[in-house]
Amino acid sequence: MVYTGSLVVRVSSVERASAAARRVATDQRGFVFAETTDQGETNLTVKVPSDRFDSTVTAMAKLGKVLRRSVNAQDVTADVVDVEGRLKTAQTSANRLRTLLTEAKTSADVVAVEGELAKRETDIETLQGRLRVLNDQVALATVSVRFTERNSLKVNDDLPGFLGGLRAGIVAFVNVGQAAAVALGFLLPFLPVLAFLIWAWRRYRRRHPRAPRRPSMVTFGPPPQPAGAPSGSTAGSTPQPPVPPAG
Repeated sequence: MVYTGSLVVRVSSVERASAAARRVATDQRGFVFAETTDQGETNLTVKVPSDRFDSTVTAMAKLGKVLRRSVNAQDVTADVVDVEGRLKTAQTSANRLRTLLTEAKTSADVVAVEGELAKRETDIETLQGRLRVLNDQVALATVSVRFTERNSLKVNDDLPGFLGGLRAGIVAFVNVGQAAAVALGFLLPFLPVLAFLIWAWRRYRRRHPRAPRRPSMVTFGPPPQPAGAPSGSTAGSTPQPPVPPAG
């Protein structure tokens, strides 16, 4: 297993905390691998035996108030087995090529075998280096600590200021204008066709106007008769005199 840990610790004095962290590394039979100091902050990377990883992280955390902490364990057993197998194969192939080199009869055979042997030896060196790195990572755990006197985590200085934001806004405005110009240039060839279609439609409508719709006729019945009026008489009509009988 490869163990790695990272801590951000707020302390009252970065110098005293850094000295205490060095003592912790020594007490845990480890050493300081790297150290940098910048603007009131110190970053230390210590290497300790893997079986001392947990105790080292705990001791570092006690040096102040922990603002951030992360611990990771990675199983590299498969990587170690793979590299060891490839290394064994390359070494066997190199030994066989050395035997062929002693049995070569012509200069052409010697050159060909030496070329293949050089490739195998290069592969062997690469695999051996990879295996050493993996073994070192397994044997020694890595703990990175950042000591700060600030009350919070360091503000990212990469954030743009007012001028940077203004510049970004101007660039965005120009980009939008360019995009609008591109869109207008794309649509411009279609505008005459669209204008012709609108003109043709309006011309057609002037020559073929729609017929006006006729209003619907509403038929009303005779007004209602008052009570007692004779049938067939109309309210308000003048009564006719009787017709005298013929002579």
